[in-house]
Amino acid sequence: MTTDDDAGLRVRAREELLERRSPHFALLPPRAQEAANEAERMLDEGESDPDAFARRMGHDREALQQARDFFASLVSAHSDDFRASEALRLVNRAMSKTPIVDPLDWKPRWHQRFRRP
Repeated sequence: MTTDDDAGLRVRAREELLERRSPHFALLPPRAQEAANEAERMLDEGESDPDAFARRMGHDREALQQARDFFASLVSAHSDDFRASEALRLVNRAMSKTPIVDPLDWKPRWHQRFRRP
């Protein structure tokens, strides 16, 4: 799809939805789709605060990881996709603000049961 700008040049119209950019978007879980769309929306509005993005996503690390993998695949497929690079950077920065929760952290490991201090 092309449009004419004021100078008479033919420019390519930016695709608005991630579904049009990649057929793999439909394969993401709904929460990861929401994270990817939220990252795109924030970049459209000129926001790049990773703390706000992590709060909007409820610090859901799994959704952020899947969105990160999606944007990384876009960058891998098209190295000149600067929009995906910015979104990947935003998601990575938000992941660094999200705490890691280990469900086995409070349990003693089997190999550490009889270990002397």
